[in-house]
Amino acid sequence: MQLEKDKEIELKRLELEIEKLALSQPHIINQEGNGRTEASDLLLKRFSKFNKDDDVEMQRIELAPLLKMSLCPGDSWCLIDYKWFKKWQRYVGFESWDLYYAGKPDHYPGPIDNMKLFEDSETQTLKKYRMDKVDYEVIPIEAWNKLVNWYGCTEGQRPIERKVVEYGKYFKYCRMTNGFKVYVE
Repeated sequence: MQLEKDKEIELKRLELEIEKLALSQPHIINQEGNGRTEASDLLLKRFSKFNKDDDVEMQRIELAPLLKMSLCPGDSWCLIDYKWFKKWQRYVGFESWDLYYAGKPDHYPGPIDNMKLFEDSETQTLKKYRMDKVDYEVIPIEAWNKLVNWYGCTEGQRPIERKVVEYGKYFKYCRMTNGFKVYVE
Protein backbone atom coordinates (compact mmCIF):
# COMPACT_ATOMS: atom_id res chain seq x y z
CA MET A 1 0.00 0.00 0.00
CA GLN A 2 2.72 2.47 0.98
CA LEU A 3 4.62 1.70 -2.25
CA GLU A 4 1.59 2.55 -4.36
CA LYS A 5 1.06 5.78 -2.42
CA ASP A 6 4.75 6.68 -2.87
CA LYS A 7 4.48 5.98 -6.60
CA GLU A 8 1.41 8.23 -6.92
CA ILE A 9 3.10 11.07 -5.04
CA GLU A 10 6.25 10.74 -7.15
CA LEU A 11 4.17 10.66 -10.35
CA LYS A 12 2.33 13.87 -9.39
CA ARG A 13 5.61 15.58 -8.50
CA LEU A 14 7.21 14.57 -11.79
CA GLU A 15 4.16 15.63 -13.80
CA LEU A 16 4.39 19.09 -12.19
CA GLU A 17 8.12 19.28 -12.93
CA ILE A 18 7.52 18.28 -16.55
CA GLU A 19 4.78 20.87 -16.91
CA LYS A 20 7.02 23.60 -15.45
CA LEU A 21 9.90 22.63 -17.74
CA ALA A 22 7.67 22.50 -20.81
CA LEU A 23 6.32 25.99 -20.06
CA SER A 24 9.71 27.51 -19.24
CA GLN A 25 11.63 25.88 -22.11
CA PRO A 26 9.26 25.27 -25.04
CA HIS A 27 12.14 25.74 -27.50
CA ILE A 28 13.89 22.52 -26.43
CA ILE A 29 12.04 19.89 -28.46
CA ASN A 30 13.29 16.33 -28.70
CA GLN A 31 14.50 14.79 -31.97
CA GLU A 32 11.21 13.05 -32.75
CA GLY A 33 9.50 16.45 -32.79
CA ASN A 34 6.55 15.15 -30.78
CA GLY A 35 6.34 18.26 -28.62
CA ARG A 36 7.97 16.82 -25.52
CA THR A 37 11.10 18.48 -24.21
CA GLU A 38 14.36 16.65 -23.69
CA ALA A 39 14.12 17.50 -20.01
CA SER A 40 10.66 15.98 -19.75
CA ASP A 41 11.90 12.86 -21.53
CA LEU A 42 14.69 12.55 -18.96
CA LEU A 43 12.20 12.88 -16.12
CA LEU A 44 9.89 10.32 -17.72
CA LYS A 45 12.83 7.94 -18.19
CA ARG A 46 13.75 8.37 -14.52
CA PHE A 47 10.15 7.73 -13.54
CA SER A 48 9.73 4.71 -15.82
CA LYS A 49 11.07 2.42 -13.08
CA PHE A 50 7.77 3.02 -11.27
CA ASN A 51 5.64 2.31 -14.35
CA LYS A 52 6.88 -1.25 -14.75
CA ASP A 53 7.69 -3.99 -12.31
CA ASP A 54 10.93 -3.23 -10.55
CA ASP A 55 13.69 -5.23 -12.12
CA VAL A 56 15.07 -6.66 -8.92
CA GLU A 57 17.04 -9.34 -10.72
CA MET A 58 18.88 -6.68 -12.73
CA GLN A 59 19.71 -4.83 -9.49
CA ARG A 60 20.99 -8.03 -7.91
CA ILE A 61 23.12 -8.85 -10.96
CA GLU A 62 24.58 -5.33 -11.20
CA LEU A 63 25.44 -4.98 -7.51
CA ALA A 64 26.65 -8.50 -6.69
CA PRO A 65 30.14 -8.06 -8.20
CA LEU A 66 30.50 -4.58 -6.69
CA LEU A 67 29.63 -5.82 -3.21
CA LYS A 68 32.22 -8.62 -3.49
CA MET A 69 35.05 -6.17 -4.19
CA SER A 70 37.93 -6.02 -1.73
CA LEU A 71 38.89 -2.87 0.09
CA CYS A 72 42.00 -1.34 -1.48
CA PRO A 73 43.91 1.60 0.00
CA GLY A 74 42.88 4.85 -1.68
CA ASP A 75 39.48 3.62 -2.91
CA SER A 76 36.33 5.50 -1.94
CA TRP A 77 33.60 3.55 -0.16
CA CYS A 78 30.34 4.73 1.38
CA LEU A 79 28.56 3.96 4.62
CA ILE A 80 24.90 3.01 4.32
CA ASP A 81 22.38 2.32 7.08
CA TYR A 82 22.52 -1.40 7.85
CA LYS A 83 18.77 -1.84 8.33
CA TRP A 84 18.03 -0.12 5.01
CA PHE A 85 20.67 -2.23 3.27
CA LYS A 86 19.28 -5.49 4.70
CA LYS A 87 15.77 -4.45 3.64
CA TRP A 88 17.08 -3.80 0.12
CA GLN A 89 18.79 -7.21 0.08
CA ARG A 90 15.54 -8.88 1.04
CA TYR A 91 13.59 -6.87 -1.55
CA VAL A 92 15.86 -7.95 -4.41
CA GLY A 93 16.34 -11.50 -3.06
CA PHE A 94 20.07 -10.93 -2.72
CA GLU A 95 20.56 -13.97 -0.52
CA SER A 96 19.04 -17.25 -1.68
CA TRP A 97 16.80 -17.46 1.39
CA ASP A 98 15.32 -14.05 0.51
CA LEU A 99 14.18 -15.00 -3.00
CA TYR A 100 10.63 -15.54 -1.73
CA TYR A 101 10.43 -11.83 -0.85
CA ALA A 102 12.02 -10.58 -4.09
CA GLY A 103 10.01 -7.78 -5.66
CA LYS A 104 7.21 -7.85 -3.11
CA PRO A 105 5.90 -4.30 -2.54
CA ASP A 106 5.73 -4.64 1.24
CA HIS A 107 9.52 -5.14 1.30
CA TYR A 108 10.31 -2.13 -0.91
CA PRO A 109 13.05 -0.26 1.03
CA GLY A 110 12.08 3.28 0.00
CA PRO A 111 14.67 6.06 -0.20
CA ILE A 112 18.03 5.56 1.51
CA ASP A 113 17.95 7.06 4.99
CA ASN A 114 21.23 7.35 6.90
CA MET A 115 19.86 9.70 9.58
CA LYS A 116 20.34 7.12 12.35
CA LEU A 117 24.08 7.24 11.75
CA PHE A 118 24.36 10.97 12.45
CA GLU A 119 24.94 12.73 15.72
CA ASP A 120 24.17 16.03 13.98
CA SER A 121 22.10 15.67 10.83
CA GLU A 122 22.83 19.21 9.64
CA THR A 123 26.60 18.75 9.53
CA GLN A 124 26.28 14.99 9.01
CA THR A 125 28.65 14.31 11.91
CA LEU A 126 28.67 10.57 12.57
CA LYS A 127 27.74 9.15 15.95
CA LYS A 128 30.60 7.60 17.87
CA TYR A 129 30.93 3.88 18.44
CA ARG A 130 29.01 2.79 15.35
CA MET A 131 29.74 -0.80 14.33
CA ASP A 132 30.16 -2.32 10.89
CA LYS A 133 27.44 -4.89 10.09
CA VAL A 134 25.36 -3.63 13.03
CA ASP A 135 24.78 0.07 12.36
CA TYR A 136 26.12 0.43 8.84
CA GLU A 137 27.40 -1.45 5.83
CA VAL A 138 30.40 -0.33 3.78
CA ILE A 139 29.80 -0.39 0.03
CA PRO A 140 31.81 0.82 -2.99
CA ILE A 141 30.93 4.29 -4.27
CA GLU A 142 29.72 2.72 -7.54
CA ALA A 143 27.19 0.63 -5.60
CA TRP A 144 26.07 3.71 -3.64
CA ASN A 145 25.51 5.63 -6.88
CA LYS A 146 23.40 2.83 -8.34
CA LEU A 147 21.28 2.52 -5.19
CA VAL A 148 20.71 6.29 -5.12
CA ASN A 149 19.74 6.21 -8.79
CA TRP A 150 17.19 3.46 -8.13
CA TYR A 151 15.82 4.53 -4.74
CA GLY A 152 16.92 8.10 -4.05
CA CYS A 153 17.87 9.50 -0.63
CA THR A 154 15.93 11.27 2.03
CA GLU A 155 16.10 15.02 1.58
CA GLY A 156 19.38 16.75 2.32
CA GLN A 157 21.56 13.66 2.53
CA ARG A 158 24.89 13.24 0.82
CA PRO A 159 26.98 10.11 0.54
CA ILE A 160 29.01 9.27 3.64
CA GLU A 161 32.17 8.72 1.66
CA ARG A 162 35.37 7.44 3.22
CA LYS A 163 38.77 6.61 1.72
CA VAL A 164 40.26 3.22 2.50
CA VAL A 165 43.47 3.51 4.51
CA GLU A 166 45.84 0.83 5.71
CA TYR A 167 46.19 1.01 9.47
CA GLY A 168 48.78 -1.36 10.87
CA LYS A 169 49.38 -4.95 10.01
CA TYR A 170 49.34 -7.65 12.61
CA PHE A 171 48.32 -11.23 13.00
CA LYS A 172 47.16 -13.23 15.92
CA TYR A 173 46.91 -16.93 16.45
CA CYS A 174 46.28 -19.28 19.31
CA ARG A 175 48.58 -22.18 20.19
CA MET A 176 47.83 -24.83 22.80
CA THR A 177 50.82 -25.83 24.96
CA ASN A 178 50.36 -28.28 27.83
CA GLY A 179 46.78 -27.18 28.34
CA PHE A 180 47.62 -23.46 28.26
CA LYS A 181 46.54 -21.09 25.52
CA VAL A 182 49.27 -18.86 24.16
CA TYR A 183 48.32 -15.87 22.02
CA VAL A 184 50.95 -14.46 19.71
CA GLU A 185 50.68 -11.05 18.07
